[in-house]
Amino acid sequence: MYGNFTSGLTNGGTDSVTNIYGFNGRTRVRGLELGAYGVGAYGEVYRGLRLMASATFYDPKVSGTEGSTQDGNTAGGVPKFAFNLGADYDLPWVQGLSVNGRVIHTGAQYYDSNDTLRLAGMDALRHRSALQHADCHEGCRVPRERRESVR
Repeated sequence: MYGNFTSGLTNGGTDSVTNIYGFNGRTRVRGLELGAYGVGAYGEVYRGLRLMASATFYDPKVSGTEGSTQDGNTAGGVPKFAFNLGADYDLPWVQGLSVNGRVIHTGAQYYDSNDTLRLAGMDALRHRSALQHADCHEGCRVPRERRESVR
């Protein structure tokens, strides 16, 4: 799966003369997202195991600032890239119990549109477990009757 996108927002920042935060120009973010989610029925690579991976690349630019002082700078708060890798596994010995883990890397980004203070990238590890009620039909990740027909 892939997708490209463009978004535009009002740019916010601190005026270097008055030291007051306000709106100044526009922020345009273009990007490309690539992703993969398992194979086969319901994304399972093996019975009860689902894998996912994604990579997103951003091109955040500022334009139309007062006096063109920040035009062409990188917009604050937007990294150049982000990567995700995750897995979901249905534990076979307890019906409805699943565990999930994700590794996320977000690239470095500027604090604001002045491009003077750069924040380091970050890594995160997320995990969870979930117990799905045996009679769950609506709102379940995969309806019970379909899940049983796949196995």
